[in-house]
Amino acid sequence: MQKLNTHHYDGRLKEKYKLLQEKTQTKLSFEDTLKEIRILVKGNNKALKMLNKLSQPNGNYDSKNDIHVKDLLPLVWVHVKTYDKSAKRVFVEQIVDIFKGSCPQGRTTRLLQCVEI
Repeated sequence: MQKLNTHHYDGRLKEKYKLLQEKTQTKLSFEDTLKEIRILVKGNNKALKMLNKLSQPNGNYDSKNDIHVKDLLPLVWVHVKTYDKSAKRVFVEQIVDIFKGSCPQGRTTRLLQCVEI
């Protein structure tokens, strides 16, 4: 698999994010989203650690694309939770891969691509 260069998308995801906001009708809070995802990843310590990182106030704002993870994750989860088991597994893999990097741009890029699964 080719390595994803998340910085290729710096400044290019604003429109994608805006479209996702427009087409997704959700009232799910960030906290409720995290609770539901934790059920999915139960037992996967790396994914649970990353979810804890995503809930921190620092390091989760992508200034290049003006996207907050706390706003993006519920929008993504609304789509992902309807996916079949194998697509949900890809989502969990993305959560784990986010843990390997430290930049907010990588977090938002990987999360947004989960809507396209």
